[in-house]
Amino acid sequence: MRDTKESRLLLVLLIAIAFALITVDIRGGEDSPVDGARQAAATVFGPIENGVSSAVDPVGNAVSAIRDSGDRHDRLARLETENAALKAKLGSDERGRSRLKQFDKMLGLAGAGQYGIKGAQVIAIGAAQGFSWTVTIDVGANDGIERDMTVLNGDGLVGRVTTVGPNTSTVLLANDPDFTVGTRMESGDELGFASGQGSRPLRVELLNGKADVKK
Repeated sequence: MRDTKESRLLLVLLIAIAFALITVDIRGGEDSPVDGARQAAATVFGPIENGVSSAVDPVGNAVSAIRDSGDRHDRLARLETENAALKAKLGSDERGRSRLKQFDKMLGLAGAGQYGIKGAQVIAIGAAQGFSWTVTIDVGANDGIERDMTVLNGDGLVGRVTTVGPNTSTVLLANDPDFTVGTRMESGDELGFASGQGSRPLRVELLNGKADVKK
């Protein structure tokens, strides 16, 4: 509908009449002096009111939907934050249990071999110092680490320290082809050497080629 002076004037007039009717019709009901006029007005203006209501409702619904969408977004963001915090806590607890398990194994291994222990974590993996199978650990000379020290975990041999920095060290892993370490068989005390073979198990060669070894 075009917004003309006549339409605006009619709207103002209708609003003024409506307020006047509200004032006169304060009692309401069948005893109202304008009850008949009100019924006639309802017949005339009812379709218009419905049309206006239909036009306005989508706007109201849209505003409500936007508001609800924002609320849902806020709730979703809050739930995601809480979920991330819970996952981090569970992950931290899991790492803590894993470290405690490793520590218990290390204590048993160190006790059996009479080793001194210095805890460390791997902070980098990859080629370094020209070696193909290496890791970097977070301890170095300032922590008492020296070259050629043996590196163990709870399951056994990991490798050997090859390079020492002030706060980090490079460890040549036992599966590197250049890695060789002296060995002694648990049964029979036979001596030999173990060498890395990449992704394959270590190769062990005994000094006594005639030794009887049971698998």
